[in-house]
Amino acid sequence: VDEGEKTVLMWAAELGDLKMVNFLLGKGADPNKLDKTGKNALFFSIREGHKDIFDTLLEQGVSIDLRDKSLEGYTPLLLACAEGREEMAIELAHRGADLNKATLDEDGHNSLMLAAMNNMVEFCGLVSSKMDVNLRDKFGCTALLLATGRNNPDIVSILLGSGANPALEGRYHMTGMERPIGGYNAMTVAVQNGYESISAILLNWACQFSIAEGVIFTYDFNAPNSEDGSTPLMWASSQGDYSIVRNFLAMGADPLHRDKEGDNAIEKAKAKGHRSIALLLESYAEQKITLTRAFHW
Repeated sequence: VDEGEKTVLMWAAELGDLKMVNFLLGKGADPNKLDKTGKNALFFSIREGHKDIFDTLLEQGVSIDLRDKSLEGYTPLLLACAEGREEMAIELAHRGADLNKATLDEDGHNSLMLAAMNNMVEFCGLVSSKMDVNLRDKFGCTALLLATGRNNPDIVSILLGSGANPALEGRYHMTGMERPIGGYNAMTVAVQNGYESISAILLNWACQFSIAEGVIFTYDFNAPNSEDGSTPLMWASSQGDYSIVRNFLAMGADPLHRDKEGDNAIEKAKAKGHRSIALLLESYAEQKITLTRAFHW
């Protein structure tokens, strides 16, 4: 044992020396002994990605639900998800590891959130139906919002299929911003970052649910960002994504809605030089004005 109370077994697990691990276990080494940071040998095998040693320790009955003393307060499952060790995470889930424990740091991420960020498709497919997919971290972000921010369309599809609500907003760290900003939902994040695949997935979801019966919630394309009053249509118009703008308009997005600075989607498109989008928006706006006048007449 060294000054950090790290045992020879822990060192062997960290270094990937399976022969030494088996030798030490055969001599009675305790796989559940903890170092000063609250980690047993399993943590070291996960962190370094030594699957063979990980499997060996599990067969020895090593504890799988303890927390270490790090800032994050990792469990073996949380560490596996944070490191993107999908096979290990799946095995821990099958062995009954607590899926719902969250990190103790400023983020408060559970296993699904960490896996969603690291594009762990199989793991998310395994556990999403067993967890609250609309649970929020300490910034108000759901697993869906986090997956969208990392541009993981397969995860987005899985979460939507498990009941994730894309309308939920969180304080998301948008591109070019120094701090997390509130009021962003999955659609806004996808459009602002130019993630066309995810935008299309979310749009398709909205189309399907707008005509379904017994819908628990629907997506409001005119719901403004709670912080700056912008809508997804404004972001798409500013980004110059003609097809997304056209689809948003078809779903009832309002080209005349103004944000807190007094700008609408038409003005944002013109400011960025997207002439064809501005013309499209103006055409829809004129139709809306004409219909409104006819209705009131």
